[in-house]
Amino acid sequence: GRRGYLGRAVWCLASRRLGLAALYPPLMLRTFLPLLAFAPFTAFAQPQLNNPSFSIEQIKSYTVKLYVSIIQQAEESKINNYLSGITKIMKNSNLKSIKDILVTISNDIIENYYKNVQKRQNELIYKMDKIIEKHLYDEKLSLNFIAHEILFVNVDYLGKLFISEKNEKFSRYITRRRIEKAQSLFLQNNNMQVNEVALQTGFGNNAQYFS
Repeated sequence: GRRGYLGRAVWCLASRRLGLAALYPPLMLRTFLPLLAFAPFTAFAQPQLNNPSFSIEQIKSYTVKLYVSIIQQAEESKINNYLSGITKIMKNSNLKSIKDILVTISNDIIENYYKNVQKRQNELIYKMDKIIEKHLYDEKLSLNFIAHEILFVNVDYLGKLFISEKNEKFSRYITRRRIEKAQSLFLQNNNMQVNEVALQTGFGNNAQYFS
């Protein structure tokens, strides 16, 4: 149906525009759908608005409803700042100007939302770095451990976020850091036993990395 078509169209645009498809499941990205006013305007509204049977007042009525659905996605503290746009729409009779109002407000809300997402992601990465430094040589350290026992976030999301930040899988990153530490220990003391180094660097009784 028409709603399903709009949903697919806006989903594609949201994925490309926000670059978050790799990090967020579809249900989370749907939060952004009402923000991309230019998508429903182009895919559905504009063809209808070009129909001479629609009066300018009908167009404004539809646009105000769309505008309200958009600003409801903004941070609660900022919604009042956007209410003046309703008056601008009602006083405007130029279709291009009305569309520009929708696109401008959408871009503004998306930008603010994206900044908040980036801030939360940066905070997660910062916390992960601290946890890794504290538990690097703890044999139980794993992505599941961090996600479920400390940060309480989705493990798949956390893994993808880590890769996007470090350009390396979590498990490979941890193994590489531990091997570097093991090499440092061997250089400091040639008499250290392999099993001893394995225990000190988080490999436990598994010394296969040094064979």
